[in-house]
Parts: sequence; structure tokens; C-alpha cells
Amino acid sequence: MSKEACVVVLDVSAGMATVGTNGHSHLSSAKTLIDLFLKAKLMHRKNDVVGIVEVGRTGGGGSGGGHPALSYFSDVTLRTDVSKPTVDLLLAVPHISVAQSKGDALHGVLVALDLIDGFCGKRKWAKRVMLITNGLSSLDPSNLPTLAMRFEEVGASLSLIGIGFDEFDDDEMAVPGFEARQAARTDKPPLLLANEALYRDVCASVDATFVNLKSALAHMSAFRSKDTLQRPSYTGTLDVGPGMAIGVYGYTKTMRVTLPSATKRSLEAGADSQGKVEMQTSYRRSDDDLTELEKDKICKGFRLGQSIVPFSAIDESVLKYCAPKALKVLGFAPAKQVFRHQYMSNITCLVPTPNSPESATALHSLIMALYETDRIMLVRFVARNNSAPRLGFCWPSVEEDGLCLYYSHLPFMDDVRNYDFASLSLIQGNVPNKAQLDAAEALIDSLDLMTAQVDEDGEAVEALKPENTYNPVMQYFYQVVQHRALHPDDTALPPVDPIISAYMQPDANLFAAAAPAMAAFKELFPLVPAEKTKKRRARFWAVDGDVGVGGSDVAGPSSTVPGATSGASSAAASSALLTGDGTLAKRPRVTGAADVSVDSILAQAVSQITSVNPVADFEAMCARRDEDLVNTAIAQLAAMIESLVDTSFRAAYYPKALECLVALRAMSILQEEPGAFNALLPKLRAKYATGRKAEWWASVVDARVTLISSDECAEATVSAADAAAFLAGDSDEVPAPAPEAPADDGDATTATTRTSLAC
Repeated sequence: MSKEACVVVLDVSAGMATVGTNGHSHLSSAKTLIDLFLKAKLMHRKNDVVGIVEVGRTGGGGSGGGHPALSYFSDVTLRTDVSKPTVDLLLAVPHISVAQSKGDALHGVLVALDLIDGFCGKRKWAKRVMLITNGLSSLDPSNLPTLAMRFEEVGASLSLIGIGFDEFDDDEMAVPGFEARQAARTDKPPLLLANEALYRDVCASVDATFVNLKSALAHMSAFRSKDTLQRPSYTGTLDVGPGMAIGVYGYTKTMRVTLPSATKRSLEAGADSQGKVEMQTSYRRSDDDLTELEKDKICKGFRLGQSIVPFSAIDESVLKYCAPKALKVLGFAPAKQVFRHQYMSNITCLVPTPNSPESATALHSLIMALYETDRIMLVRFVARNNSAPRLGFCWPSVEEDGLCLYYSHLPFMDDVRNYDFASLSLIQGNVPNKAQLDAAEALIDSLDLMTAQVDEDGEAVEALKPENTYNPVMQYFYQVVQHRALHPDDTALPPVDPIISAYMQPDANLFAAAAPAMAAFKELFPLVPAEKTKKRRARFWAVDGDVGVGGSDVAGPSSTVPGATSGASSAAASSALLTGDGTLAKRPRVTGAADVSVDSILAQAVSQITSVNPVADFEAMCARRDEDLVNTAIAQLAAMIESLVDTSFRAAYYPKALECLVALRAMSILQEEPGAFNALLPKLRAKYATGRKAEWWASVVDARVTLISSDECAEATVSAADAAAFLAGDSDEVPAPAPEAPADDGDATTATTRTSLAC
């Protein structure tokens, strides 16, 4: 949208004091219109210029009283010269008053044309004169030829807003005898009827638009989106194949609108200052002296394990792939293969190159072929030179007002999130019966927006049409900014406009009409509030108040790694499972299990590894970001592995120990800490390769858990050949474990206790 220079010609003659049917004077209504006009310019057209000329006041007043054009007419006063609108101008409009004399509104139009011509010169701006009058002042018809000539010379248009005027379309005015019938009317003053006829002649001789004040106020009060200049976002060719290129222009069809950016202003600045704030950023090293660094001495860094990998701007530029501007067809696919939720970007409208019949014919044929075969076109799109290519698709649009292609980006697999949910139909209790399905359909039909409103003719029409529904956040934002500008001392925000509230609230009439369907739906789908159970504090597999294993007692030979502090000793745990005569007691039943979850148990920060779930504890410690516990976790898990093997009754804990060893190896590679694992594994082989625990080491050999090689982790010093040879010397035959010594009664009790703890 090009810039506009507009001069408002306001009739302030004595006749403008006439009170209208709305209880306000004609001048008051005109000032309301000017207020809305200036607000729209301030918020959406800040580069436009506006001037205000008053007709009917003599003796100067306002600014720019010495303009040469004013010397020809004594009944014209310049209120504001042509300039960008300001808040001060908006605040000055309510102070415009009715003059005691009369003036010729056509004189004001001639002055306005001179003002526009003097300001614009050879600038290619849109030029407009807005005349607001009630037609109760005499007009000189001899000015019509001069007026028409000046409009043509300046290249301006006229917007005539008549207060109390009647609107007629071209067909009504073309009926023979129209002017005679209008002149014979007795419901209006003869002067007003004569001036209306003269203004119709003016509109017929120039590029003019005529509306009455009521229509103009309704138009200016309505919400509107910001006008944008129709500028192509892509100009080039659509390459269908070798030697087949169609010239196209691309225009942005939809784009997410964001709030205007705010500039920082100082509250400490004086009233005569703009209060502009300049921000200065400094970079300092996190040392004791806080050494300041130059901007070119810093670079980005990305975390890799426990290390930070520097990444300079040069490295970043090397990774960026830049391609020349292009739009190339990759192939075609059925339209049903692309779902609406896969549209990823602003929508671009592709049309033929202007004034190119060949491009129009070729693109028309391609669009119709896609439309008739119900297919889409996959394309590789580079919107500008030296920008990254995007994968997208085009689909046809065949409407009455024309044909075009629409383009949208497509997601890669990395961009899509697939969630698996169980089908509701698999659960028998969730399958609705026919009556429930009918009630749901009736509810949907009763709230159908396609017939939710009634127009002037009493016909059901669509509600909340996108082209008539504006963003309530944006509209209220502009409303608040205007209120703050006009009332800087008012701390309260203005009330939300009723039209905005209608967007955000359900339609009361629509839901009232749907009440029977909603009642039937509610009856067939009774919703019973779920009873909330009182949350009880849970400890490891027990609940407060229950008789059972307390504190951190767990199923295992040891609740923590050797050397770590425990809530209760293993001896206490053993005695808790024995009766008074030394026999094995039944394991107490843990109640309230529904209140205990793994997430609630692991919600606390893990700082030590227990034998309940050592792998989960180990991973949780390594994942902590508030404290680096990787090395501590590795040491604790290594000790836990030996503890599990040493205290295992026969092979009870061998699988858990092997699982810990596998997890330790994987995490050591991930965290780039292979040293501790490579030192542990030879120690375990020396300790368990022979003897009573040889069966566990055999499981390690079978699982091929070997040393971490330099191929797997750059920090490792073991070659791949050495890692492979580490297990080669171990025999596949597992030595039989040594028989256990016969146990007396006390030993039997001990063995029984171990068996119970291993459950």
C-alpha cells in the first residue's frame, strides 16, 4: 500500500451546530469521525500525512495561516498543515468549535488540493481530499469547472461525507426524472436539496466516493487489519522439467501477525527529552577479576558430554548450504497423502508472471490437471538467492475469481512427533451405543457455526467467518495504546470492546438453542466426580502407618553401596524378618500401593546408588545438572557390582550385576569417561574368573562385555584389537563352583535370611 496524503476539509459553519437524530450536533459527529480517522492513521499508517482545513471560520487560527492558498478565500482557515499525524493533533480535534459565519465548502476543497500539490510535488503518493459537510451553506456553482480541472492536475480523489444526505446508487440516479423528483421534495430544506444535487455533479465530474455520515462512522468503527503493499515474495520460474519453466510470482497469503516491537524509553528523562535509551553489552570472563572480553574474542559453544565444543562463526558458515533462487518440481503425489497438520509455514500464493500469456496458459493447465487428478506437487523451494532450500508442496486452488497454486513447507521426520495411543474401541466399556452416537451427532449439529447467526433477511448464515474475525489480542492492544496516549494519567485500562468480547465468549443464543441436545447428551453420558484419595507419604515400597520394611530397607543384601550411610543396617533388616523363635516370618503385605509410583520415588534428587534399582539410580545421578556426580556415580556402581556378586546367594544377583556392568560401560562411553571402566574390568576378571563366582564372569564373557576401545570413545587408550582380545583368553567352559560347606543351625538361619532378602 502506497503512502497517502489526505487533507480533511471540515465544514464549521453555523449550520453545523444543528442537532441530529442521535442527540449530538453535526459538528460533534464530524469530530468523532475525524478522531477515528486519525487513530487509524496513527496505528496502521504512520507514514501517511494529514492536514485539516476549516471552512466557515474567518480571521485565521490554527497553524499555517500564512499559506499562499489561503489568500484567495477569506472563509477558509488552515487548522493543521500537511504532516504526519501526532497525538497532539488527535488531542486538538475535540477543541474545534462551530463558527458564527458561513463558508463555501468548495473553497476549502480548492485549498486542500493546493496543499496536497505543494507537499507531494512529483512524489508518487496516493492523494485524497475528505470533505465533511451537512450542506447547509451556500455553494458557488461557478467553481465546478475549476474544481474538476484541479482534481485532474493534482491526480487526487474526493471522499464526500454528507451529514443528513441520502445515498443513491447509479441505477437509481439513472432513472429519468430523478433530479426533478429530488428537487420537489418537501422533507428537507430547499438549500440542502440544491446542495445535494450540486455535490452529485461534483462526484460525477471527478474521481469521487460519496457516503453519508452514518455509513462512514460504521466503516471507521469496524475492526480492520493492517493494509500491506502487494509486493511479491518470490519472482522466478517454476521448473517442471528440463526446458519446461513457467514464470510465476509468489505473494504471501497468510502470515502470523505479532505485536509491534516496543522501544525502550527512560522514565528519568525530562519532559523535553524523548528519553531514548541506548543499550551497551559487555562480555566478561567468569574469573575473580571479571576480565572484559571483546566481542570478536568469544564464540558459541555446544555441550558434548561433559565438554564444551567451540563453534566459531566460520564453522557455522561452512555448515550453511546456500543455493540460487529456484522453484523445482520433484514429483507428484495423491493429495490425501498430505494432512492439514503437516502445513508448516506461511502460505504463499503462486500466480503467473504479469503480462505473460504463455505463463498464464501453462500454469492454468498445470493447476487444472492437479485439480482434476486430486494430486499435489512436491517442490524444492529457494525463495531468495543464497538462502537455504526448503522441501514443500503446492496444491491447486480453483475459485470463481481465479486460479492459483498455494505453497507450504513440509516437515521432515525430525519435525514430526508421533505419539502412540491405545484405541478407545479396544476397551469394551468405551464403545458407545447407537443412542449415545445419535446424541453426540445432535449436539454437534445444534452447535454448528455454519447456521449460527441470522442476517438482515432472516436467513441462517455462518458465524465467526475468518475474514470477519480479527485477532482480539491485537485489537485490544491498539485500543489500550490509544487510551494510554490520550489519557497518560489514567492508570486503569479501558474496558474490552464488546465486539472483542463476542469473539472470546460462547454465543449465548447459540447455546440456549442447543440446551435440549446438551441435556440429552449429559443424560446419556453421566459424569461422576472421581473421589480424591488422601495422598499419603510413601517410602520405599511401604506407606506410613503400615507394618513392613521401613525407612530405606529394600529387597537385597545391602540397601546402599559399601561405605554409604543407610537408614537401617542390613542386620536390622534381617532381624525384622525373623520371629521370636528365630524362624522366618512372612513378608508383611504392603498396602496403599496405588499411591506409590516410581516417579514419586525418583522425584527426589538421587545422590547414592541403592540395590533396589541400581541402574536407575546410576542414570539419575549422571543426569543431574545441579551437581556433577558422574565420577561419583561410576565409582558407586562399580562398588555395587562387586557387592551384588559377593553377597549373591548362588546366582540370585548375577543378572542384576551384569545389567549394572552393561549400564556402566554404556554411560562411560556417553560421558567420555572410559578410564574407570577399563580399570574395573580386569579387576573383576582377576577376582571372579575362577572360584565360586566364576559363573557370573562366564555370563560377562557370553554377553561380550569387553574393554572400551578408542573406536568407541576417543578418550580411550585401548585399541580395538586389544579390546577384542581381552575376552579371547577366557574359556567358554564355566568352571563348576566350589561346593558350599555344610552349615549348622545358625548357618541355615543365615542362608534362609539371605533367601528372604533376595525376594
